This record gives sequence, structure tokens and C-alpha cells, in this order.
Amino acid sequence: MNISNEVETLIKNNYKGSFLSLEDDVAKIFSVKRTLKKNIIHDTLKDNEKNVKLLLNNIKFLHNLFDEKVLSEIFNEILDDSEKWHYKSIIYFLGKGDGEHDVRFYSMLVELG
Repeated sequence: MNISNEVETLIKNNYKGSFLSLEDDVAKIFSVKRTLKKNIIHDTLKDNEKNVKLLLNNIKFLHNLFDEKVLSEIFNEILDDSEKWHYKSIIYFLGKGDGEHDVRFYSMLVELG
């Protein structure tokens, strides 16, 4: 997946590093995007606790690699509007958000997460 120069610079300048390569860690960002998009189109997470936990773990992992504000900026740039609402719901569920979220998606996270 292609990313803008602005997002690429944001990632490279704020990456804290991990035991994986930068490319592998960036792939987790796009894995989150794909999972959110797939859920919006096909409602794939509704009855799949394993995928919900994987999604939550990927986002928690990314919070170890980037400051919360930077990660929010990255996702703000790469997610479309409906994906952003789902992302905000996850952040709220993890106790890091300001309260704006998709109530239906958040309720599903509470049930499965």
C-alpha cells in the first residue's frame, strides 16, 4: 500500500524501534487499516473474538512504537472517515480516547474484547 511522503516522514521521524524491522512494524499499521475496512464492508469482526483480540493487540503494539499523538496522526492520514470512527472506538475501548466513538462498534468490542 502506498503512503504519502508526509506519513512516511512522520513514521520515520517518530519510530521508537522494536525487535522487528521498520517495514514489518509499518505492515502492522496497514493490517489494522485492512481489518477495519474489511469489517466495515463485510462485518467480519462481529462474531470473531480471535480477530478482535488480534486487532486490539496490533494497536497496543503500535502504541509501544509511536507516541499516542503521532499514531493518531498516522491513522488520521491513512484511514477513511468510517474507518476513523472504528479506530476511535478502539482507542476509547483501550482507555486512551476522548469519548468520540461508534457506539455500535464499541458495544461489540465490549462484548468480544
